[in-house]
Amino acid sequence: MDSSIFEDIMKNCTEKKVVSHCKKLIKKSALTNMATATALSELAYWLYIYGHEDETLQVCEFSHIKEPEPNKINYNVWSFILYVWGLEVYIYRKRGEEEKAAERIAAMERIWATPSGVWNTPEIAAAQNRLIHSRLSFDDAIYREKFEDAIAENDKSGANDLRFIALYNLIGEGATGLCPQLEERKDEVEKVIAEYMQALR
Repeated sequence: MDSSIFEDIMKNCTEKKVVSHCKKLIKKSALTNMATATALSELAYWLYIYGHEDETLQVCEFSHIKEPEPNKINYNVWSFILYVWGLEVYIYRKRGEEEKAAERIAAMERIWATPSGVWNTPEIAAAQNRLIHSRLSFDDAIYREKFEDAIAENDKSGANDLRFIALYNLIGEGATGLCPQLEERKDEVEKVIAEYMQALR
């Protein structure tokens, strides 16, 4: 894959966190291990937090790697790619591009239906992932207990770390519409997303 995208992003987006992740990905951009997939997902979310929506979509498109063959999925890599795809869905829906959003959700569902380990058939894998999504509550998504502890201890860095990874849940998972407990509190989810992004800037 052509890593020049990250050089171009650095020219337009000079925030330290963006530049740092771009430099990592210029050195190694093949999405074959957890470290690289994590760096790509963090870059996508920081770009979005800083308001660089077009560049965020460029990173999302970069992540459209070949889907895994049955029984050959590495969820240590794919979990982070799916967070990126969820962010892509979120942006497309904000733009009113529902067809593109639906295409990406369908791709996500194909990944979730990929057999792995004890989830050895597409049906079992899909059912297990539906169950996981159905159990994601609002409080779990925002790490409420840990977040309140960090605030009480005046741990600003810890609180910001929790805000960031909560966006993976609220946007990456929540944008798909597949988490009923987040759907029920959609207005609250949007409010927290806005608050967390503002705090992280």
